[in-house]
Amino acid sequence: MEYFRLDPSGPQVSRVILGGHEYLPDGRSRGFNEDFDRAIRPGVVMDGFGGPERLAVLEAALDLGITCFDVTIDSEKEALGRNLRHLSPSFDVFVQTRPEGMVYGYDPGNRKMADRTLLRDEVIRILKLMGRERIDILNFGILRNAIDADPTFLDRLGENIAALKQSARRRAVRWIQCTCQSLAALRTCRSGLFYTQAPPTEKPVRILIDADWETLHLGRLARRNRYVQERTG
Repeated sequence: MEYFRLDPSGPQVSRVILGGHEYLPDGRSRGFNEDFDRAIRPGVVMDGFGGPERLAVLEAALDLGITCFDVTIDSEKEALGRNLRHLSPSFDVFVQTRPEGMVYGYDPGNRKMADRTLLRDEVIRILKLMGRERIDILNFGILRNAIDADPTFLDRLGENIAALKQSARRRAVRWIQCTCQSLAALRTCRSGLFYTQAPPTEKPVRILIDADWETLHLGRLARRNRYVQERTG
């Protein structure tokens, strides 16, 4: 297994990330293709997730040296947390997940992410659901219309993240992954978390390009001076 660092001073993470989807006999993903409205509702944990087959997949992944896991809906979150407690790996594992009902098109204009209280409460809810002390990577999927409708959206989101880090649970989120349809829009933000120029003492954070989406790993939020740099090829 190959490993890399999400930031220069951070721990090594496996390049292979295991997703949390489980599947129906016909190959469609569970939850989304069973009862979509229930599956994406915060607090709904559907029956059968994280069963013996999924546990075996997770155990095999850990044996192969995979240390990073991505989950979406609450059924996947709960199952991963439960199975990790059962397997109790001897090395650190890292979990990426999202605030439920706040990202992409699940919340028109992504307004909930800009609400400091809602975002804080959602982070605390996820930690309790998964039985973990920290969300290693919190994924913010931002639609273009969220920024178009409110030019201050990214600034307010950055302020909310900073407030979360400064709270009593300041270690509750380690990294933020921001997926946005418009890199140009991100360049307009000057919140102290999103920068277009790398300070001379720090290495650039990678932008991973995937089709029409740009994924920005913004590094640790314990330091406010963050930046982004395009990667080509």
